[in-house]
Amino acid sequence: MHFGNYTETEQYRKSGEVENPFNFEFDHTECSFLFEHPNFIGNHHKIRLIKNPENDNILIDFRNTAGYSNLTYKKYQILRNDLLHFLSFINGGQIKLRKELLGEVLTIKSTNNGFDAQTVIVYSFKRISVFYCNNYLQIDKHHSYTNEIFHNVFFHGFNKFYHLNKCFDFSELILSLNSTNDIGLDEGYFILITALERISKNYSKDNPNKSKYLIEDDFFKDNIKPELKNIFNRHKQEIVSSNKTAWNIFNSKIGNLNRRNNSETSQKLYELLNYANIKISKSVVKLVEKERNSAVHEGVIGLNDTEKIKNYWKLDHILRDIILNLIEYKGSRKRKYDYEKE
Repeated sequence: MHFGNYTETEQYRKSGEVENPFNFEFDHTECSFLFEHPNFIGNHHKIRLIKNPENDNILIDFRNTAGYSNLTYKKYQILRNDLLHFLSFINGGQIKLRKELLGEVLTIKSTNNGFDAQTVIVYSFKRISVFYCNNYLQIDKHHSYTNEIFHNVFFHGFNKFYHLNKCFDFSELILSLNSTNDIGLDEGYFILITALERISKNYSKDNPNKSKYLIEDDFFKDNIKPELKNIFNRHKQEIVSSNKTAWNIFNSKIGNLNRRNNSETSQKLYELLNYANIKISKSVVKLVEKERNSAVHEGVIGLNDTEKIKNYWKLDHILRDIILNLIEYKGSRKRKYDYEKE
């Protein structure tokens, strides 16, 4: 990431202050966020991301509590996993936790710029030698982008992410998104199409009390159904002469047309996309009605390389936009394919 905020250094000699137009360095990003939980009173916290002087890691500092609520370790433990997945989503690549430094005292070692604290918890994991990130959120472009993105996505977004995660399992979706950064198009597409169907099922299961009808049933029976029957009645002779059983089948389908089919994947996808304010463009309809079936049942994600790439980025962007729209993020997004305009 490029950092959004800078530290200014004043320099002095015996003769007085040294004028230096380059006496600042963008070395940290800070913003605040809300986190509402029934077990705690304070809900407004400050977070600062700092470049670690001893390596390429990022320090996340919660100590600045002036004017903000104190983030206790007990509260931090509740939000920790969600915070790591949230940061991994912003980063476009998986984030791992190496250390936690706790207590009243934090010291910087003079020998190697390392850090020590009253309590240090170290987490072990295999070092990542090659690391790829998706830059849909352009925190690597310029400090102004980083500053805008973190303020926009964190303030209300993290609290929404935490609570929505219980229903949608955003954490699993983010793991799926990040796992496709360094694999082939075909493998990545199948991971993402599975993730899309899974999150639509999660949303459907979280709404067990929704109506069994697609629209208000009295309106359907009194207005739409009679008109549909009139159309079929006008062509009854042609229908019967073409296929004797078709007439009964059509009449049966008209009666059930307004009933919600809980096993219909396409229906669940449209309900999720509408809820997440994804524009149902022709390109999105094509994904739901055609491309998804071709990929799942025939192993085909496109007729040529250009179409494969377009379909992959469409699916990737829709999944990221589902999260961003639901947490009400209004900032910039770097799209390689604009699925809303086709």
